[in-house]
Amino acid sequence: MAKRRSPLTREQKLANEMARQCSEGAIRVLNEIMMHSDDEGARIKAANSILDRGLGKPHQSVAIENHEHSFRDLPAVQRRAMLLAAVSAVDAEIEVGAPKLLQASEE
Repeated sequence: MAKRRSPLTREQKLANEMARQCSEGAIRVLNEIMMHSDDEGARIKAANSILDRGLGKPHQSVAIENHEHSFRDLPAVQRRAMLLAAVSAVDAEIEVGAPKLLQASEE
């Protein structure tokens, strides 16, 4: 049986509405960065953000190779360390472009 989602709080509904109201302006800012920024990294991040918004983020997978054992056979501490390393790597990718995009949107 499918798990029911809890109803949104008043604050969550307000945040969703504010995001909807700002989304057109945010896309315009991203487009401006993508088209006119001197920073190639900022242009790439803006383009990816636009694509993610319009097409959805591509599926990501983490390849864990261990030729002696399957992942489930590893000790829990080692499995946890491997998963945390993968999450940290993804977080680092996300953080790389965030400050530049925020600075551009504030100008």
